[in-house]
Amino acid sequence: NLHGGFFALPACLGVLAAGDAVQTWRGRNPVPPHWPRLAGLFALTAAASLANPYGLGLHRHVWNYLRSDWIRTAVDEFQSPRFRSENLLHYELLLIVGVALTGWLAARGRIGDALLVLVWAHLSLSSVRHVPLFAIAAAPIVAGEMSGAWERWAGRRRAGEVGRILWQLGEDLRPVFARLSGWAAVAVAMLILLTPDSKWPGDFPETKFPISLIRSRASNLNEARIFTTDQWGDYLIYRRWPRQKVFIDGRSDFYGESLGREYLRLAEGRPGWQDLFQKYDFQAVLIPPAWPLAEL
Repeated sequence: NLHGGFFALPACLGVLAAGDAVQTWRGRNPVPPHWPRLAGLFALTAAASLANPYGLGLHRHVWNYLRSDWIRTAVDEFQSPRFRSENLLHYELLLIVGVALTGWLAARGRIGDALLVLVWAHLSLSSVRHVPLFAIAAAPIVAGEMSGAWERWAGRRRAGEVGRILWQLGEDLRPVFARLSGWAAVAVAMLILLTPDSKWPGDFPETKFPISLIRSRASNLNEARIFTTDQWGDYLIYRRWPRQKVFIDGRSDFYGESLGREYLRLAEGRPGWQDLFQKYDFQAVLIPPAWPLAEL
């Protein structure tokens, strides 16, 4: 979900520049203020995004894609998060703590940080695709504030035996973490290098993709005009291109609304699906058994 995230950096810089400008206007900013440098970085990164084969065409494409009502309705990644998995429970906790801290941040003159958390919190609630970007923006701010709160809490309790131990623990661990932080990359590199090839995944997960079926039915699928899910279409392209071509895959922004609606009509077995089946001359179907089309 981060492959389109290069637009997130100019957005973050713009938000931070706006927050710092407000702090300067209120007379609560250090001298010199940071917003001119942040605004300059915003302008440079925004200009750098023009260094692509399509120029402004890429920006128009992204703008039209993100404001498409059909995309927001039909594509799961652009719908609001469903808090039914462990990962999203972690996000929920970070969201609650982050939003709760924004008032504290603003009161201390850190309006830019408060705006950064609020903007990405809003975007993450409107689209699950923005959840990783919210976590990247908010987690360091939340961690810094929690560390500061711990130090203040432990500092007030240094008089007691337990408080003294807690304070000393933090003081002892600080240089240890600083000294060992560089070795973390070495440890990860050694772990990767020493892991035998047989232990690494050899394909996509069987829980999400019909790997065994695609292998066993390769002779049926290789030359067939196949109707399958957009996600499984991604896998078929990855595994069998250029021999295998698909009707549709996950790049919904390039296929457009018209073809996307035909895909949904087929998948859901709506009236007229037979006509579409004949129109595109499908010779094989590879779909989950729970789809309405499987019953038909």
